Amino acid sequence: MILLWAARGLGLKRAPLLLVIVPILVLYALLTGGAASIWRATLGGVLLTWALLLGRDVDGLSLWSAAILIMLVLDPLNAWSLSFQLTFAATWGLMVLAPAIARLFAARFGHGGITQLASLSLGAQAATMPISLFHFGSFSAAGVGANFIAVPLAGLMVGTGLVGLIFSPFNLVNYYLTRGVASVAHTFALSPGARFDAPPPGLWWPIACYAIFFAAIAPVSFNWKPLYLDWRQKLQPKLSRLRPWSLVPLFLGAALWLLWLLRVPANPDLRVTMFDVGQGEAILIRAPSGQNVLIDGGSLEGRERSDIGAQVLVPALQSLGVERLDLVVLTHADADHSNGLAALAREVPIGAFLDGAGAGRQGIDPAQVDYLELRKALAQAKIPILTPRAGQNFELGEAKLRVLAPSVPLMEAENDNSIVLRLDFGANSFLFTGDIETAGEARLLQRGADLSCTVLKVAHHGSKTSTTPAFLKAADPKIALISCGRYNRFGHPHAQTLRALNDADVAVFRTDLGGALQLDCDRAACRVTPFR
Repeated sequence: MILLWAARGLGLKRAPLLLVIVPILVLYALLTGGAASIWRATLGGVLLTWALLLGRDVDGLSLWSAAILIMLVLDPLNAWSLSFQLTFAATWGLMVLAPAIARLFAARFGHGGITQLASLSLGAQAATMPISLFHFGSFSAAGVGANFIAVPLAGLMVGTGLVGLIFSPFNLVNYYLTRGVASVAHTFALSPGARFDAPPPGLWWPIACYAIFFAAIAPVSFNWKPLYLDWRQKLQPKLSRLRPWSLVPLFLGAALWLLWLLRVPANPDLRVTMFDVGQGEAILIRAPSGQNVLIDGGSLEGRERSDIGAQVLVPALQSLGVERLDLVVLTHADADHSNGLAALAREVPIGAFLDGAGAGRQGIDPAQVDYLELRKALAQAKIPILTPRAGQNFELGEAKLRVLAPSVPLMEAENDNSIVLRLDFGANSFLFTGDIETAGEARLLQRGADLSCTVLKVAHHGSKTSTTPAFLKAADPKIALISCGRYNRFGHPHAQTLRALNDADVAVFRTDLGGALQLDCDRAACRVTPFR
């Protein structure tokens, strides 16, 4: 609307208006990453501009429906995109559920800004709740309360953002408003009872929920008589005059759409997921046999660190349908690899625990609170604890997981005693290296361990103390995975490590840039999908 007003102020006619506004909107979508929510807003803006310039009547639901149709025609796989589902569900909630809720509130409490804000928040939350529970097995109940503070702040941010475009020092105000919104979200997310957890339901759940929503609001939200009259007077006569051949384009289009859908790959034989846990590490292996292995489990930085198990790992596993972990591996005792595992041990059945933190130790440092809590949780859950040793093998159906390190005698630095694992499946091989550094890599090379791999989990979050030239040459990976936090205080991954990987022609994927990383592998190759 701002662009339309500005263009009209310059005296541009209809055609030039479209030539100016549409490219700007599309460029905006591309510059901001092209997420589903961005394309929804962009398409809505383009269609609204077009309708206004042509003098046509327009309503929100028509724009919403047209945006869905266009996005699905361009790429039917958008229907399986979580961001696509959430953005259109939230918008539908604002347009359809919120007005119905507002009428109920107005009848009981009268009209007012508070009831209007509550209606909008409840409408959006209710519309996204079925999808959230279906995918994650959890739903944030704190969003309604948080929106009472965040929405007014976000409204201010729009105005101050526009001022900041003209007067750059004003962006300092935007910075503090943004920090305020982030603090509100963080505080409400960590409040007691902020999240409702349940086992992920089947597909019947969202279908049933939306059917109930529609049945509840349809009698009061729609005037059916004009629709019926339109059908009798306009549509029914036209449909009766249709000839069979006129339906050919419709069926042809449907057939082409189905062919497009066949591009959806079958369930992979092997799936490896590197979760986005900030400056830490957590990797899930889902083997062809159906067995599940988790390597490490931590940690987000800051105040929420101790909540990573309950708030991140457990919901993530539930959303993936993982009900049991056959093996959990702790490569070493550092909190950024261990601080979510205690909560995991209390909430998820675990077959066995491979303890790289206690290997060869004479005692446990009392300062390592996370590890002590983990051992207590393992004991309470009566989970068998295994001691790692080079040469151990774990059968995962057609996939084989082998321990390459630590070996005796143990090394002086704890990082160099990290568990190092090799996973083989068909022509694919993975090397999981924990936090080993120069000495640990040298020990593996000296022992003649088979380090060649397709995918290398870069050691120590990409630190310059790891991934030496000799080690990288022996591994010769095609893909490198780096788990690190965005803008972390350690400067990981180091430029030297990235340069070495680039010189070796290795494709690098990072959680700080791509979010969670998912590798789907058949027996011949792997495909990497970043989630951000």
